[in-house]
Amino acid sequence: MSKRGKLALFVGLAAGVATGVLFTPKSGKKFRDKLKKEIDKGTLNKDSLFSHFKTLANDIKLSAQKKISETESKAKKTVSKAKSTVKKAKAQVKTNTKKVTAVVNKSKKIVKKAAKDIKTEISDASKD
Repeated sequence: MSKRGKLALFVGLAAGVATGVLFTPKSGKKFRDKLKKEIDKGTLNKDSLFSHFKTLANDIKLSAQKKISETESKAKKTVSKAKSTVKKAKAQVKTNTKKVTAVVNKSKKIVKKAAKDIKTEISDASKD
């Protein structure tokens, strides 16, 4: 590998380490402490760096899986509540429809009776 390639690799690894350290979850404090100790001792090499990144990747994976699980659980609860709300709304619509139908039928009877009464009055008035 050329000097330029090695430099690019080192710069890339350093940028990766910096990014990893900055974005490591709070539980990654151990990771940051261990990495700092190795840097201070001068024992940081590609194998230990790889190990650190593997640990970091695993922590991120576990954190993501936990968030996915929590999100799925919340989504299931929300869907369940929505279904329950829709079921209640349908029942209320059905009840209200029955009530409206009863009022309409009662109103029809009242209107028919009133029309009959008016017809009778008109008929009686024309006889006089």
